[in-house]
Amino acid sequence: MLEQIFKQLKLILSNFPKKHFYYFLLGIFFLSSITFLSKVELQSSIQKKEPSNEISLTDLVANVENIDEPNFYQIKTTDVKRNDTLFSILKRLGIKDYSIYNLVNSPNSHLLTKIKVGKKLEVEINDQNEVESLRYIEDFKSGVMA
Repeated sequence: MLEQIFKQLKLILSNFPKKHFYYFLLGIFFLSSITFLSKVELQSSIQKKEPSNEISLTDLVANVENIDEPNFYQIKTTDVKRNDTLFSILKRLGIKDYSIYNLVNSPNSHLLTKIKVGKKLEVEINDQNEVESLRYIEDFKSGVMA
């Protein structure tokens, strides 16, 4: 019986194309190597270390109190109305005067001289009502960011 199985196997393998046979053997080799290597435990060079210093709870509380909170910005959008100036628009949004003066005197302020009625201004404001950024988008192809 075992002899007949070997004869059938030999017949199948002799009719099998050599290229496919080599790929078949290569696949069996890789699967067997993965099987054997998965049983081998790799030794780790990283050793677990015990904490050497203790930190008191009061130090942690003091550190937490000294952490600065991140700045959160609010975005306000408004439409430009007839006879609006940049100052009146920003004042209507609740922005502080000195922040408006800084924006008007900034190097990019000349880009905002041609704002048109009906267009939108988008202003990013920090928690002290100061301007962080100002966007004026006339259409999808052009726009100004100051």
